[in-house]
Amino acid sequence: MDAVPGALVAVFRDVEHRLDALLATAAPILKYAGLQVTDKSVRAYIYNNCPLTWEAEVLSEWREDVEHARITIWARYSEPLTLADPRVVAFTRRSELFQTGQVSRVDLRSEAAISLVDIERRGLDVIIDELLKEAKHVLRQAL
Repeated sequence: MDAVPGALVAVFRDVEHRLDALLATAAPILKYAGLQVTDKSVRAYIYNNCPLTWEAEVLSEWREDVEHARITIWARYSEPLTLADPRVVAFTRRSELFQTGQVSRVDLRSEAAISLVDIERRGLDVIIDELLKEAKHVLRQAL
């Protein structure tokens, strides 16, 4: 076994605390920009079969002619498996165009891994804003 489970939880709690602080700073800026911000974290074990996970979801929705446009960004950090695991946050972006009750005409996804140090240096709101701009550009090309 690589590490004592308590040490892995301590690593997670440290990263969780730092990400919570970054989200606390970013959330008012993102909400002011009209985005929905939701904490989807799993901060306690569920039947001991689900890893601890810090997760934030940022959602932007608007009408595009007769269709709905939706961009969802998830930022996720899961409990490390070893002490050597890097402190990296996975960002997943989903861009959709759809009509109510229909399958998405456009459904594009992308992923990026960004180090915690880089997020702290640049700011969570700046990274999310960049991902949103990229997603909007992709959707515009699909129109």
